[in-house]
Amino acid sequence: MKRNCLTFALTVLLMLCITGCQNAATSEEQENSSSQIQSEEAPSAETIKDYGPATKGALPGDGERPIKTDSNSEYEFEVFSAGTVITSYIGDREVTELTIPEELGGKPVVKLGTLSMENIDQMECVILPDSLLEIGTHAFSSCDSLSEIQFSSNLKTIGEMAFWYCKSLQYPVLPDSLETIRNGAFDHSGVVELIIPEQVNEMGTSICSSCYALEYAEFLNHPDRVPESMFNLCESLLNVEGLDHVTVVDKQAFFGCEALNGIELPEGLERIEESAFSCCTALDDLLLPSTLRYIGDSAFFANGFYTVTIPAGVETVDEFAFNYNSNLESVTIEGASTVIKQGAFSRNHLTVCYMPSTTSFDELAFDWDTEIVYTD
Repeated sequence: MKRNCLTFALTVLLMLCITGCQNAATSEEQENSSSQIQSEEAPSAETIKDYGPATKGALPGDGERPIKTDSNSEYEFEVFSAGTVITSYIGDREVTELTIPEELGGKPVVKLGTLSMENIDQMECVILPDSLLEIGTHAFSSCDSLSEIQFSSNLKTIGEMAFWYCKSLQYPVLPDSLETIRNGAFDHSGVVELIIPEQVNEMGTSICSSCYALEYAEFLNHPDRVPESMFNLCESLLNVEGLDHVTVVDKQAFFGCEALNGIELPEGLERIEESAFSCCTALDDLLLPSTLRYIGDSAFFANGFYTVTIPAGVETVDEFAFNYNSNLESVTIEGASTVIKQGAFSRNHLTVCYMPSTTSFDELAFDWDTEIVYTD
């Protein structure tokens, strides 16, 4: 029944004309596809401060002309004042192990450019030089056999979709120097475990989207937000740690994580956005923190809850927030001023809801046979 719930849920939401789960599986793919080849932003000079000769200037950007364009038997590259950018690998396409040189054209290799190493089918291992500061957009995408990477100890940035569809990449060990992980960096890869280093201060969307084998993730950087679609459709995900400072779980962050059966939401969490935990079918018990203020559209659609308690501080339970929780039997609303919107607790087996008499709810918030019991 691996994907049955997800398919069923999407079909139902299409009929209901809501956006939460309707677009999550399809529009996410379209968004990732449309962003596959995008211009890369030029990091500031601060980005490269840790590596010798490169401190003389910023990393090469879209508006900068190279000092020269050159090639050898394996690489095409451009030389800038700040260092060399490899633009394409033109060597043996059946190579199984590749060591990227530390210097080309008389300058340190500081960046792998867009699509520079993509689709080297037989490559199993790559060793990156310590001069390397950035892995560019789609740099290693569709390297199907890539299973081992020795990262640069000075790496600052992993670009958009850098390891897209690297199906054999299971246990990448990201360097402590890493600061930025851009959109979809490991999208559709084979990652089983991912640990975000402590120095990472910028995370894009969909970093691990559709990593079907991902089982464990940890944020050593203790972010204040779980990014949009971070674990979207990671159907094997069991556990996530390092969420103790999170104030926002962004939309579709855990959408379709069917194996997720326990997650601790911290005190300090304020917002759970649209479809954040939709279709987490194994999630049957969750303590919502007292600091929570907002539960978004379809936030917990098609989960496995038996009972739900909405803390007093919650101002809004948005449309279809707990819709299609087929096990749900009772709900307690603690807030006297909480607003419960259309369909929030409908399409369940809900028999009773306890709430203060001043709680506001849409006439379609509950099924017709749900008993409302006032607690004051």
